[in-house]
Amino acid sequence: MYLYKEIKENFPLRTFLLIIIIWIVLALLNYVAMQSGIYTGLGYLFPISVLYPSHFTITGPIYLLIFLCIGYYSFYNASKFNAFSCYIFCTLLILFGNLGQGNIHFAMVESFYIKGYEYYSDAILISDWKYWLDHFNENQPNLLIHTKTHPPFITLFHYFILFLCNNILFLSICFSLLSTLSFIFIRKILLLFLGKEYLYRVNILTLLFSIIPSVNIYTIVSVDGIILSFATMSLWGIIKTAIYNKITFKSILLTFVGLAVMSSFTFGSTFLLGTFGLFSFFQLFKNKSTLILKLLIITCILLFVYFVALYFILNYNHIKTFQIASYLENKNGFRGFYQPKVYINTRIEDISEVLLFLSFGYAAVILNANRKYLNILLSPNSNKINVQLFYSAIFTFLAMLVTGAYATGETARACLFIYPFFLIILTKCNQITLIIIYFLALFQTFGMQLIGNFHW
Repeated sequence: MYLYKEIKENFPLRTFLLIIIIWIVLALLNYVAMQSGIYTGLGYLFPISVLYPSHFTITGPIYLLIFLCIGYYSFYNASKFNAFSCYIFCTLLILFGNLGQGNIHFAMVESFYIKGYEYYSDAILISDWKYWLDHFNENQPNLLIHTKTHPPFITLFHYFILFLCNNILFLSICFSLLSTLSFIFIRKILLLFLGKEYLYRVNILTLLFSIIPSVNIYTIVSVDGIILSFATMSLWGIIKTAIYNKITFKSILLTFVGLAVMSSFTFGSTFLLGTFGLFSFFQLFKNKSTLILKLLIITCILLFVYFVALYFILNYNHIKTFQIASYLENKNGFRGFYQPKVYINTRIEDISEVLLFLSFGYAAVILNANRKYLNILLSPNSNKINVQLFYSAIFTFLAMLVTGAYATGETARACLFIYPFFLIILTKCNQITLIIIYFLALFQTFGMQLIGNFHW
């Protein structure tokens, strides 16, 4: 009875249950419509875009029980963690969560080649990388689905790692190590907001970031995990400038390098540019500060120089690649005109998948109208920076959806870079609320890793 009272007072239980009910109803309606022969543009498992059955090995559940134990131990010992130990435990949570697939091969190897249309499949066909890059645009329509709709450097990244060591497990380890850098950057960001006097909360939030379903599932062996790391690096540079109220060489370097690498791997980098642009206007009109705008202008100039250099040195035309990729993804033009119902359905799917992979408990706190759980979204040193960044990110994401982006769903993976913005508004979250969010996310990830394989 006491436990129920604590949960009721510190967690939006009704919102939590309502979200689950709405999800079940929408999933059933979609299923019935598809069974009736109506084309909804969605998969049978709304809003999950990609889900394959788990291998259901004996070892999988054992690894996931270890995952639960690590999650429990980490939570109650987080006050003892320094930066290194926090990183190690986050990495262990990622590793054992994915080992729930059964073994190292299922978790870290087969996703590179099993479908036959991954970047890896194009990368192993490259014999002369300079020739391949020089003729990328003319060959772009004939490449596999992922390669032809992304900048070429994501495929070349596979090629160069395999050139060093022609072993998929080595490739997987390189990807995973780069992806887990996001935990280091997230912790740095949280320290900026909270300071060392709130070290326990900093560590708890960093651990929470590693166990929400999206990050736990897609951080390992995924290009999107690497993109998340560099997006978080760029975010660190922006927040550092806003909180310290000065532009430094380090903040310029963090922002530029993060955006440059992200732009080289995905056209989704426009999300960060849009978010930072909106944030700069928040800072300009609300805080009377031009620092973020100046930092963004400097970064954009450096990005322009970077892509001009790529054009003259490697004969790579980023704008042309983007135009071809956009055409290949939208050959019939704007879907809202020729398939309006499917357009609306997929917009709902995109938003729903992001929230589902955030975890039901986390989503309930974010969506609940009562701000008491988040303590008005304020953190001690933020000066509303976290709120402004969050709303800038949400608005930019919604604007991208309006344009028709992410027509096939998969936003929990392809938009992995949006999740740090959800984390920073928990900086002064009610302590009991945070505990509930943490353990609900832990158990939801346990269940999702147990029942299915979400890698495309």
